[in-house]
Amino acid sequence: MSDQREELLARWDSMAAGWKATRANFQRSMEPVSQWLVEAIHPQPGHSVLELAAGLGDTGLLAAQLVAPGGSVLLTDGSDKMVEVAREHAEEVGATNVELRTMQAEWIDLPTASVDSVLCRFGYMLLVDPEAALRETRRVLKSGGRVALAVWDDLERNPWMKVLREALVARGLAQTTVPEDPRLFALG
Repeated sequence: MSDQREELLARWDSMAAGWKATRANFQRSMEPVSQWLVEAIHPQPGHSVLELAAGLGDTGLLAAQLVAPGGSVLLTDGSDKMVEVAREHAEEVGATNVELRTMQAEWIDLPTASVDSVLCRFGYMLLVDPEAALRETRRVLKSGGRVALAVWDDLERNPWMKVLREALVARGLAQTTVPEDPRLFALG
Protein backbone atom coordinates (compact mmCIF):
# COMPACT_ATOMS: atom_id res chain seq x y z
CA MET A 1 0.00 0.00 0.00
CA SER A 2 2.84 2.42 0.73
CA ASP A 3 4.24 1.89 -2.79
CA GLN A 4 0.83 2.77 -4.23
CA ARG A 5 0.64 5.86 -2.05
CA GLU A 6 4.14 7.03 -2.99
CA GLU A 7 3.39 6.51 -6.68
CA LEU A 8 0.11 8.40 -6.37
CA LEU A 9 1.71 11.31 -4.51
CA ALA A 10 4.53 11.53 -7.04
CA ARG A 11 1.93 11.66 -9.81
CA TRP A 12 0.04 14.52 -8.10
CA ASP A 13 3.30 16.38 -7.43
CA SER A 14 4.15 16.13 -11.13
CA MET A 15 0.72 17.44 -12.15
CA ALA A 16 0.50 20.39 -9.76
CA ALA A 17 1.89 22.96 -12.21
CA GLY A 18 -0.57 21.86 -14.89
CA TRP A 19 -3.50 22.05 -12.48
CA LYS A 20 -2.35 25.53 -11.45
CA ALA A 21 -2.28 26.63 -15.09
CA THR A 22 -5.85 25.44 -15.70
CA ARG A 23 -7.29 26.16 -12.24
CA ALA A 24 -9.68 28.90 -13.30
CA ASN A 25 -11.26 26.82 -16.07
CA PHE A 26 -11.50 23.71 -13.92
CA GLN A 27 -13.05 25.60 -11.01
CA ARG A 28 -15.59 27.24 -13.31
CA SER A 29 -16.76 23.81 -14.40
CA MET A 30 -16.72 22.43 -10.85
CA GLU A 31 -18.31 25.49 -9.20
CA PRO A 32 -21.74 23.84 -8.80
CA VAL A 33 -20.19 20.89 -6.99
CA SER A 34 -18.11 23.14 -4.74
CA GLN A 35 -21.13 25.30 -3.93
CA TRP A 36 -23.24 22.24 -3.12
CA LEU A 37 -20.56 20.86 -0.81
CA VAL A 38 -20.16 24.14 1.05
CA GLU A 39 -23.92 24.59 1.42
CA ALA A 40 -24.20 21.01 2.73
CA ILE A 41 -21.91 21.71 5.69
CA HIS A 42 -23.87 24.87 6.55
CA PRO A 43 -20.80 26.89 7.59
CA GLN A 44 -21.29 29.61 10.19
CA PRO A 45 -19.02 32.36 11.52
CA GLY A 46 -16.66 30.82 14.04
CA HIS A 47 -16.76 27.30 12.59
CA SER A 48 -13.67 25.25 11.85
CA VAL A 49 -13.62 23.47 8.49
CA LEU A 50 -11.19 20.84 7.23
CA GLU A 51 -10.82 20.19 3.51
CA LEU A 52 -9.20 16.85 2.68
CA ALA A 53 -7.45 16.16 -0.64
CA ALA A 54 -8.03 19.84 -1.31
CA GLY A 55 -5.93 20.06 -4.45
CA LEU A 56 -5.95 23.75 -5.32
CA GLY A 57 -8.25 24.54 -2.39
CA ASP A 58 -11.10 26.18 -4.26
CA THR A 59 -13.88 24.50 -2.26
CA GLY A 60 -12.31 25.26 1.10
CA LEU A 61 -11.69 28.85 0.08
CA LEU A 62 -15.43 29.25 -0.57
CA ALA A 63 -16.09 28.00 2.96
CA ALA A 64 -13.45 30.35 4.40
CA GLN A 65 -15.53 33.35 3.38
CA LEU A 66 -18.53 32.01 5.28
CA VAL A 67 -16.84 31.05 8.56
CA ALA A 68 -15.39 34.54 9.06
CA PRO A 69 -15.19 36.21 11.44
CA GLY A 70 -13.65 33.92 13.98
CA GLY A 71 -13.69 30.73 11.92
CA SER A 72 -10.95 28.95 10.06
CA VAL A 73 -10.35 26.51 7.25
CA LEU A 74 -7.54 23.99 7.11
CA LEU A 75 -6.76 22.99 3.51
CA THR A 76 -4.85 19.71 3.27
CA ASP A 77 -3.51 17.55 0.50
CA GLY A 78 -1.08 14.64 0.44
CA SER A 79 0.96 16.30 -2.30
CA ASP A 80 3.46 18.94 -1.19
CA LYS A 81 3.31 20.57 -4.63
CA MET A 82 -0.49 20.80 -4.58
CA VAL A 83 -0.31 22.43 -1.14
CA GLU A 84 2.22 24.95 -2.50
CA VAL A 85 -0.11 25.83 -5.39
CA ALA A 86 -3.10 26.08 -3.04
CA ARG A 87 -1.08 28.37 -0.74
CA GLU A 88 -0.32 30.68 -3.67
CA HIS A 89 -4.00 30.76 -4.59
CA ALA A 90 -5.08 31.49 -1.00
CA GLU A 91 -2.61 34.38 -0.89
CA GLU A 92 -3.86 35.68 -4.25
CA VAL A 93 -7.46 35.84 -3.00
CA GLY A 94 -6.41 37.32 0.33
CA ALA A 95 -7.72 34.49 2.52
CA THR A 96 -6.52 35.27 6.03
CA ASN A 97 -8.38 32.56 7.95
CA VAL A 98 -6.88 29.64 6.03
CA GLU A 99 -4.07 27.31 7.03
CA LEU A 100 -2.49 24.92 4.54
CA ARG A 101 -0.74 21.67 5.40
CA THR A 102 0.48 18.54 3.73
CA MET A 103 -1.53 15.76 5.32
CA GLN A 104 -2.73 12.32 4.34
CA ALA A 105 -6.49 11.84 4.62
CA GLU A 106 -5.95 8.31 5.92
CA TRP A 107 -4.32 9.66 9.09
CA ILE A 108 -5.48 13.14 9.90
CA ASP A 109 -3.06 14.93 12.20
CA LEU A 110 -5.72 16.65 14.31
CA PRO A 111 -7.21 15.94 17.72
CA THR A 112 -10.40 13.94 18.05
CA ALA A 113 -13.61 16.00 17.78
CA SER A 114 -11.74 19.14 16.70
CA VAL A 115 -13.55 20.37 13.56
CA ASP A 116 -17.12 21.41 12.82
CA SER A 117 -17.12 20.24 9.20
CA VAL A 118 -15.13 18.29 6.64
CA LEU A 119 -15.17 18.86 2.87
CA CYS A 120 -13.77 16.54 0.23
CA ARG A 121 -14.44 17.11 -3.48
CA PHE A 122 -13.45 14.05 -5.53
CA GLY A 123 -10.76 13.03 -3.04
CA TYR A 124 -11.89 9.92 -1.19
CA MET A 125 -12.20 7.99 -4.45
CA LEU A 126 -8.53 8.64 -5.25
CA LEU A 127 -7.12 7.47 -1.93
CA VAL A 128 -5.32 4.21 -1.40
CA ASP A 129 -7.47 3.49 1.68
CA PRO A 130 -10.73 5.48 1.56
CA GLU A 131 -12.19 3.46 4.43
CA ALA A 132 -9.39 4.60 6.75
CA ALA A 133 -9.90 8.19 5.59
CA LEU A 134 -13.62 8.02 6.35
CA ARG A 135 -12.88 6.63 9.85
CA GLU A 136 -10.41 9.46 10.42
CA THR A 137 -12.95 11.98 9.14
CA ARG A 138 -15.48 10.75 11.70
CA ARG A 139 -12.85 10.83 14.44
CA VAL A 140 -11.98 14.52 13.93
CA LEU A 141 -15.60 15.71 13.58
CA LYS A 142 -17.22 17.30 16.60
CA SER A 143 -20.49 15.82 17.78
CA GLY A 144 -23.14 17.01 15.34
CA GLY A 145 -20.45 17.94 12.80
CA ARG A 146 -21.08 17.67 9.07
CA VAL A 147 -19.18 16.05 6.26
CA ALA A 148 -19.82 16.76 2.59
CA LEU A 149 -18.12 14.73 -0.08
CA ALA A 150 -18.44 14.17 -3.79
CA VAL A 151 -17.36 11.07 -5.71
CA TRP A 152 -17.97 9.92 -9.24
CA ASP A 153 -20.77 7.46 -9.91
CA ASP A 154 -20.02 4.16 -11.67
CA LEU A 155 -18.22 4.20 -15.03
CA GLU A 156 -21.34 3.44 -17.08
CA ARG A 157 -22.85 6.71 -15.85
CA ASN A 158 -19.68 8.66 -16.70
CA PRO A 159 -19.06 8.40 -20.47
CA TRP A 160 -17.29 11.75 -20.26
CA MET A 161 -14.34 10.04 -18.58
CA LYS A 162 -12.73 9.02 -21.87
CA VAL A 163 -13.08 12.58 -23.19
CA LEU A 164 -11.74 14.01 -19.93
CA ARG A 165 -8.79 11.63 -19.89
CA GLU A 166 -7.87 12.60 -23.45
CA ALA A 167 -8.13 16.30 -22.56
CA LEU A 168 -5.99 15.85 -19.44
CA VAL A 169 -3.32 13.99 -21.42
CA ALA A 170 -3.35 16.68 -24.13
CA ARG A 171 -2.81 19.38 -21.49
CA GLY A 172 -0.08 17.44 -19.73
CA LEU A 173 -2.22 16.89 -16.63
CA ALA A 174 -2.25 13.09 -16.96
CA GLN A 175 0.24 10.60 -18.27
CA THR A 176 -0.64 8.39 -21.21
CA THR A 177 1.25 5.48 -19.65
CA VAL A 178 -0.73 5.46 -16.41
CA PRO A 179 -3.41 2.73 -16.50
CA GLU A 180 -6.99 3.65 -15.74
CA ASP A 181 -7.51 3.53 -12.00
CA PRO A 182 -10.53 1.41 -11.03
CA ARG A 183 -10.77 3.30 -7.74
CA LEU A 184 -12.10 6.35 -9.57
CA PHE A 185 -15.56 4.79 -9.71
CA ALA A 186 -15.36 2.39 -6.75
CA LEU A 187 -17.39 4.66 -4.45
CA GLY A 188 -20.13 5.46 -6.98
